Amino acid sequence: MSKYSFTNYYLSLILLILISNNMAIANSSEKQNLLLISSYHPNFPTFFQQIDGLRSELPPEKYNLDVEFMDSKRFPDTNTENNFFQYLRNKIKKLPQYNLIFTSDDNALNFIIKHHNELFENIPIVFLGVNNLENAELQNQNKLITGIVEVASITETINLAKDIIPDLTNIIAISDGTPSGTADLKSFLSIRKQFSHLNLSYFSLTELSWEELASKIKNLNSQSCIILLSAYRDKFNKSKFFPQSLDLIISNSPVPVFHLWEHGLGDGIIGGQVISHFQQGKQAGIMAKKILSGINISNLKVETKSPNISVLDYNVLKKFELSDDKLPANIMYINKPISTFQKNKKAIYLISLIIIFLSISIFVLIFNIQRRKAEEKKSRKSEKVFRALFNQSSHFIGILTLNGKLYRANTPALDAVGLKESDVYGQYFWETPWWVNTGYEEKLKEALKKAATGEVVRFIATHNFYDGKEIIVNFSAKPIYDDNNQVTDILVEGLDITKFRRIEERLKHVEKMESVGILAGGVAHDFNNMLGGIIGCAESLQKLIQHNPDAEKFLNMIIESSEKAAKLIKNLLAFSRKQQIFFTAIDVHKVIEDSVMLLTHTVDKRIQIVSKLYAEISSISGDQSQLQNIFLNLGINASHAMTGGGRLTFSTKIIQFDATYCSTSPFKLVPGDYLQIDVSDNGSGISEENLKHIFDPFFTTKEQGKGTGLGLSAVYGTVIQHMGAITVHSELGFGTVFNIYLPLSKQEKTEDFTSIPQSATQEGSILMVDDDKIMRLTAKKILESLGCTVTLATNGQEALELFSKAPDKFDLVILDMVMPKINGYDCFKEITRIRPNICIILSSGYTSDTFIEDMKQHGLYGYITKPYRAKDLCNLVCKALESINKKISISEY
Repeated sequence: MSKYSFTNYYLSLILLILISNNMAIANSSEKQNLLLISSYHPNFPTFFQQIDGLRSELPPEKYNLDVEFMDSKRFPDTNTENNFFQYLRNKIKKLPQYNLIFTSDDNALNFIIKHHNELFENIPIVFLGVNNLENAELQNQNKLITGIVEVASITETINLAKDIIPDLTNIIAISDGTPSGTADLKSFLSIRKQFSHLNLSYFSLTELSWEELASKIKNLNSQSCIILLSAYRDKFNKSKFFPQSLDLIISNSPVPVFHLWEHGLGDGIIGGQVISHFQQGKQAGIMAKKILSGINISNLKVETKSPNISVLDYNVLKKFELSDDKLPANIMYINKPISTFQKNKKAIYLISLIIIFLSISIFVLIFNIQRRKAEEKKSRKSEKVFRALFNQSSHFIGILTLNGKLYRANTPALDAVGLKESDVYGQYFWETPWWVNTGYEEKLKEALKKAATGEVVRFIATHNFYDGKEIIVNFSAKPIYDDNNQVTDILVEGLDITKFRRIEERLKHVEKMESVGILAGGVAHDFNNMLGGIIGCAESLQKLIQHNPDAEKFLNMIIESSEKAAKLIKNLLAFSRKQQIFFTAIDVHKVIEDSVMLLTHTVDKRIQIVSKLYAEISSISGDQSQLQNIFLNLGINASHAMTGGGRLTFSTKIIQFDATYCSTSPFKLVPGDYLQIDVSDNGSGISEENLKHIFDPFFTTKEQGKGTGLGLSAVYGTVIQHMGAITVHSELGFGTVFNIYLPLSKQEKTEDFTSIPQSATQEGSILMVDDDKIMRLTAKKILESLGCTVTLATNGQEALELFSKAPDKFDLVILDMVMPKINGYDCFKEITRIRPNICIILSSGYTSDTFIEDMKQHGLYGYITKPYRAKDLCNLVCKALESINKKISISEY
């Protein structure tokens, strides 16, 4: 082995040891993830130079650098870009998030500008190799993009050629039709005036084939040189890789070939003021390190000065017998002979390097010792953090051996049974106070066996270790793995889900109430039709049978019983929230005061009624009569619980519900201010079992015949219809309190001063639409008694046929809501489309608030609820016919 080889061997060994130590140090910290999006493909000559430049500042020991290729040089179409976008979007979803993105060349920059927010939102971008100076400078306005432009040094390269070739007269540029080639040719031709003493011309592959280009190059004289701009596709769109096209040009050229990029140097290119893609990558790497270290990207403006360098191939220079005497000293050379001193200077510095190495080795050893101490300190800190998380968790946590013995338990789990960790250490888990005598021992053993084999097991268990109070625990047993993916221990957890289960039960109750409400609303229509027919027939008989006291008595009993049934249906509709109510701004305090006054004259005089109306604001949007029914209902129920006297209290205050509370509530609440109304008594209270059914329809604890069981269900329905909530709390022997929450309104209270006319007769043509035969006939009889002409229709379709034949025939349409074929709402829309100004009254047992509001917006005159009395129908029809004659809009009845 020669002395030179010997020194090189030891030098390599020393460097390898140094690099290994440095890598060990670097690997102790987490790497940053970077991505380079290249406009072209891996075989493109600039790619590896850019990578080398980036790696000179961003070594792989500290930075992971991924690369994606758009291949837009060979496939410059929209489909390629769209396919690349879809591919990249799907890929990055499965990768760790990148800390910074590089883009290489113009196409990649344009791509990232277009898709930045979709692919890499808020991730900084550094571009390099960009030729479009205007587009590059425009990115100074983008707070997340900066970079380095790539500007070809055509003028400087021509000056370099003049200095090398004394008799130079002709400069020929070679270009093709690619975007970069076209742009560079345009820049070349734009400087003709600057070099008027030279002939600047070009060979364009958009006009030439490869063979024709070779022929033209062969004929150049010695006073010429070539500047290669771009040569990838000829006029027949025949492509060549750069090495192939360069070989064709060099092999046929009798004159020096200059280039504006460093690729090609060493392969026959003489050189030039070249764009160094290594320097482009290096500058981009420097920018990236600044950004990753915390410098705001907005402070790093786009670098518009391209980091180009002057490079010559010494072999090519001598091939053409050219002199470099006139060139500046900063010219870089390749293939220039190295002096003897330069060849051996490594050996000269070997001893110094060994000394340095030994010094560094000592330093590394000291550093490693310090690092180990730091790791030990970090480990102690990690254990401290683990203990804090372990013991401050809301879960009950324990760690078991594979055979089920406990060796770690956290503070919440130990506090639950009042023990220390030493009291249960080493015990089989199913024999500990958490599980012994619970009935779950065998199930627990089976769960731990499965967890020891790698399975996660869960089940729900009931415990009584909180001072005997029952709690529900969501228990799980999970395997713990080592670095070799082997199960070493078992992690057991328990979460107290008692509150969640209670909420779940409440939600199920709400769903049950909703189902009953839907059923109640569904049958209400048929009941109200029947009752309407009964009342109508009875009132018609009253007119026919006069001066017969016995008959009048029985008819009055029929009407009275029907009205009671109608009230029952009304309560059902209130519960099901399908009863049409009319909202106005009302003062709840005034409603409570009126209710208290009524209750004072109604309930047992031994009961003291107290009002504590402390709320500063008490205005809501609601139905006054419905709210008064709530307070009267609750007050009367409370009086029944205080048979020996007592205290009934109405109190108010303002409470605020936030978004979190509303999202977890079983009621449909919106965030905001609410009026809380508490109705409390100190009566006998309600048992826990009865509380579960307190709002169920037809549920009552009263004797048969003394209650329908619809009072509280109607209260519940009314509160829900007012977008509020209601809860009840009670304990036997200690009284009951109902909490009602209603959303506050800023509207002022309004009064309705609408009067009802008492016209005895009224003429008019009326279209009566109802699917119930008795309702049609009784209504016809009532309306004809007014002097009206009545046409009957059994459903919406028949009504539309009658109306469309003679739309001007009718003065008024009375329309049922629930009908076969075409319902009242759709029929209303069609009738008003045919004749927009027609007067229409809606008659129904129930209907949706939404439908009513929509129909009112489109001209609905009024609404009458079934079952109705003859006088009510007569009054509403008279009002309607009079308003038609006077052309006055009167609010609904």
